[in-house]
Amino acid sequence: MRFFRIPAFTGIETHRDDADRGSLRVVEGCVPHGPGGLRSGPVWEKIADVDLFSDNAYNKVTGCDDGQGNSAVFISRNSEIHDLVIFSKENTELVSLGNCYDIVNPVSIYNSTEAAITPIGNRLYAMGDGSAEAAYIGKGPPAATASVFPDEMLYDQEWSRFPSCKFYVQGPKKTIFAAGNPDKPLTVYVSEPAGLTNPYRDSPHSTELTNHNAGVLSTVDILSSNASEITALSTRGDQVVVHTDKGCHLLYAPQSDQASTGYRVEQVPATNFSGAVNVQVVAGESGTQPFWLGHDGQIYKDEAASRGAEDFKSYTDPKQVSWKAKGLWEKELPTDLSKSFSTYDPQSGMYWVYVGY
Repeated sequence: MRFFRIPAFTGIETHRDDADRGSLRVVEGCVPHGPGGLRSGPVWEKIADVDLFSDNAYNKVTGCDDGQGNSAVFISRNSEIHDLVIFSKENTELVSLGNCYDIVNPVSIYNSTEAAITPIGNRLYAMGDGSAEAAYIGKGPPAATASVFPDEMLYDQEWSRFPSCKFYVQGPKKTIFAAGNPDKPLTVYVSEPAGLTNPYRDSPHSTELTNHNAGVLSTVDILSSNASEITALSTRGDQVVVHTDKGCHLLYAPQSDQASTGYRVEQVPATNFSGAVNVQVVAGESGTQPFWLGHDGQIYKDEAASRGAEDFKSYTDPKQVSWKAKGLWEKELPTDLSKSFSTYDPQSGMYWVYVGY
């Protein structure tokens, strides 16, 4: 058979039976042209030179503005920028940026690892590397002063701080979840929900880092896990997904009472085989992404973290975006994926992964 009409081309696949002539087993020297046409990759344009950065082991935060309300904030370490966040203003075009200026220039802390920058709400971001309490940067809420500290008022329920946390996420009920404390690698810290008495929630109620009585009422220790550390946090519906080096766990929204385990919120295991390698591949400066890169080198869908029995690993293919290319996709990937980072383009639905060697 030299020619065969394909009524509906279903893509290039490598392991399915192509009796319906809807897929091609091997394509060499061909460009597939589907119903949606061809998309080009991103086109990069230079808008600034970052001339102020850290040339040593300390994480340094610098920023620059364009004069129209748009700002860029960079985190650098050892003469390399490893994370950034864009503060954008609608109805303006980001064409060029001015001179850089210091935001956080530490001399005695933030020198253990590369710091991550994650949002905590109210136009504020946390920058931490696990060596000390995170530094908080940003413009802050429009009608209030951008100052992050425990209010130490009875009904605000803010008497403590997030101790040495590396990454944060906005959880259900307007709460803040934080993790990455190297002294407690399997502990998640949870703030109280924001509300009328405290609309700008930024601190937990009871942790070991406080000016008063140290406690554990705002913590969650991941129980019965084979993991050694938490690698990332993300959100899914009314749950927070805790990514570890051995799978995932789910934390539910905080209730008026403590969980049955005694910790702040309830926890259950998830059935997906692998969690995110780091916070840069699942939760960026704009919030949680719909995919993540797992320790096994596969890209997982957001809904992959579903509740299941303890230590039960289900069939992985339906939960992975890269399942059709499994065996070939990860062939060129390095063994250590901890330096990877990604970004997600909501307009095109593309998830870009950058793997560092």
